[in-house]
Amino acid sequence: MTELISTGLVAAYPQRNLGQEYGVLVARAKVIDVTGYTLTAFSEQNKEHFIACVKAKKPIKARILLVDPDSEAAGIMAAAENKEVSQYLASHRTLIKSLSGLKGVHIKITKRHLSMMVYRIDDVLFTGPYPFTGNSTTATTLKVGRGWLFDRQMEDFDRLWEEAAPYTLDEPQPIVAAPPSAPTATPAA
Repeated sequence: MTELISTGLVAAYPQRNLGQEYGVLVARAKVIDVTGYTLTAFSEQNKEHFIACVKAKKPIKARILLVDPDSEAAGIMAAAENKEVSQYLASHRTLIKSLSGLKGVHIKITKRHLSMMVYRIDDVLFTGPYPFTGNSTTATTLKVGRGWLFDRQMEDFDRLWEEAAPYTLDEPQPIVAAPPSAPTATPAA
């Protein structure tokens, strides 16, 4: 039993998309690391929160690692999910346009196949294998707190991150809060 506790394993789930549980943790997050082939749900669920944090001058430090949609790895995963690779490219473009200009957000691309999903929110890590066939949202997911499994998964993420290339569609523009509007003068009568 001591060996199991030392892994940091907290729970196991039969599916990947744990939106409500993720949302509670993201709402107070300071650091997020995430890997994926499209990260469509991640982008959709978190865009407004990331923008609000930047405007409040409390940006989340996020490292987003995407698989290159032109890579062999993406082609294999697209086939497993019964999707077109063009859907991956469209998802990448959407994520890049949504998040790449935000302070604290860094996006990189890798050509490597991802054997395990990593979604770290501060000291909680969600991880699990990518399925051989079927949509990745149906894959088994483990919730891990600090322990050797957390450390090992993050060591692998850090290695992938270091070898990956920055990914942008163009030069991102930082999002800043709009300045207060100046009072307008009323014309003299």
